[in-house]
Amino acid sequence: MPAMLSTVSLIDPTTLNPSFSGPDTSRMGRPAVIITRADQQTAVDQFQLLLTNAKAYRLQMLALSKAAASFGYALEKIAHSKASVRDPTNVCSSLQAAAGLHYLMSNHHQILSDTLYKQFEIPLLQHLDTHKANIEASEAQYERSMRDMSQKIKETEATSLQNGRKRQRGKSPSLVIIASMDGDISRSP
Repeated sequence: MPAMLSTVSLIDPTTLNPSFSGPDTSRMGRPAVIITRADQQTAVDQFQLLLTNAKAYRLQMLALSKAAASFGYALEKIAHSKASVRDPTNVCSSLQAAAGLHYLMSNHHQILSDTLYKQFEIPLLQHLDTHKANIEASEAQYERSMRDMSQKIKETEATSLQNGRKRQRGKSPSLVIIASMDGDISRSP
């Protein structure tokens, strides 16, 4: 029988990083894959669904474990009853064997449930929390950079207006600066 218990986590934390900085970029210097806020929320929702279903599965395994233990107990009690002991067909030993088998099945279900909780649910929950924190940090950094770019554009426009170049705006170097900043804003994720 293969070893089912492992101390190694089943979750790879590197796959949950919301920022994409892979080597595959397009010709424009932008990432080939753009992950939107909706994509991030969908991923978080899917992880929540997985955690919810894993918990339901674990609880059902525990219920099955208790049911198997109760059935084994009932088999054991009838095997030890006076009527079973006096039975000439030796059903008593068969009932005791069946009770032992059900106790064994109960223990296996309980071990599987415990393993699912400790080796899957807990690490997944920890990595989901890390993923959410990374998303929040990424969004905060994005908002700061957008605010800074917007402030630079406003300052450049104010400088241009103060210099009295309203009529020559089309030829002004400050327009080129504003246009490049505007392009930076539109290219940001």
